[in-house]
Amino acid sequence: RANDVSGDVSAWYAQNVLGLCPVVHEGRTLYSLGRPLLNVCTLVLPSGRRLTVKVCSFSYRKGIPEDRSGNGGGYVFDCRAMDNPGRYEEYKKLTGLDAPVIEFLEKRGEVQKFLASAEPLADSHVERFVSRGFTNMSISFGCTGGQHRSVYCAQKMAEHLKERFGETIRVRLIHRERGIDRYL
Repeated sequence: RANDVSGDVSAWYAQNVLGLCPVVHEGRTLYSLGRPLLNVCTLVLPSGRRLTVKVCSFSYRKGIPEDRSGNGGGYVFDCRAMDNPGRYEEYKKLTGLDAPVIEFLEKRGEVQKFLASAEPLADSHVERFVSRGFTNMSISFGCTGGQHRSVYCAQKMAEHLKERFGETIRVRLIHRERGIDRYL
């Protein structure tokens, strides 16, 4: 039986249940996010606000999306090196949300490798932004027309972040050239 008069053991337990690992660096306590024991938990930043991660698909023809938050933090990933479904007649009117395009992209294996590299970068960035109390971050995926590859990748990244971080963050998904803007 532990003597927990100061609350240290209780605080340690609560942090571990929430998936938080305190790390002291240069005299400051930072928190690394791990796998929580709870299915759902909401962390409120000291400011009372959560981190909102904007995940956007776009067409390079229309320019990289502007970050109006003022932070300038995040990533822009270029999907144009992957085979473009838009070059094939049967996919021209479809998007990266349609089953035939998804099958086209996944069958080649390029997109899985691409996202397997992008997801850990995004995860560590989200963890750092949460630990620092930031409220805005952007992750964008661009391709030629903003219709197939970038839409697929942005959708998958948004779903990944929502599954990985749950209610700890808000995930805003924007498919700019498709006119879709929603929270997951």
